[in-house]
Amino acid sequence: MVKRIETYKLGTSVHLSDVISEPNPDTVTITIKDSSDIVKIDEATMTKAVSKVYFYIYQSATTDNEGDYVATIEVTKGIYTSLISRAFTLLE
Repeated sequence: MVKRIETYKLGTSVHLSDVISEPNPDTVTITIKDSSDIVKIDEATMTKAVSKVYFYIYQSATTDNEGDYVATIEVTKGIYTSLISRAFTLLE
């Protein structure tokens, strides 16, 4: 099943959230790369909304590159690491 990619306008904020299986992770971070594979956000700490739900608000700029962006969420607990990837598109 392919998840629909959300599209946003350059210069607006993008609310990224995910439900994780671990109720008490050590860290939950996010890295966002633009359509040219340039890191825009590097391992920023995500905010816990409620148990198992984390979010990050990415403020895009009107000067950012158009195209598909990839957000990678990294969840760590002890020696274990889980990665979750989400894509979104920014257009002018």
